[in-house]
Amino acid sequence: MTPSAPTTPTGAPAPPMNPPLASWWPRVRAAVMDAVPAVLGLGVVGLFFYDSLLDGLRLWRNAGSTNLFSSQFGLLRPTLTVAAITVACVLLVTSILVTWKGGTLGMLTVGLRVVPTGRPWAGRVPFRTAFVRTLAYVIACLIPVLALIGLVLVIVMPRRQAVHDLVARTQVITVW
Repeated sequence: MTPSAPTTPTGAPAPPMNPPLASWWPRVRAAVMDAVPAVLGLGVVGLFFYDSLLDGLRLWRNAGSTNLFSSQFGLLRPTLTVAAITVACVLLVTSILVTWKGGTLGMLTVGLRVVPTGRPWAGRVPFRTAFVRTLAYVIACLIPVLALIGLVLVIVMPRRQAVHDLVARTQVITVW
């Protein structure tokens, strides 16, 4: 007599206890895919500040200055505004997607999901956890050394966690 496979209370086959962890390459592919809508969003937000940015760039070019963000050109405020709006949108949309669907659009496309560390089948990641994870990811993207450390960590850590996964206590698994 062969032992039967574990089942759920409904009789369906139980998921594996340790789902496969995502390696670095699918995570990089997902990040590149996620960058496309972020850059497009940056462009759309930038359109609202087009006139002030263009005027400042013309003043800068005509002045022959090397300091692009000197107050005389008026570029600092619209540039920071566009960046802040874009980062806020990325934080909000990514956190909602990770909470609602288990990953970003890029992650879902390549078959990855974000799950709580040590509880891969516990269900959805809470919004607060997704927000902390996304905030740590954005900070790591703004500091290239942290992004490089995150990539190295995904390669060498037993649970293949990047800096933002360690901060939020999450891990990324492969679902197909």
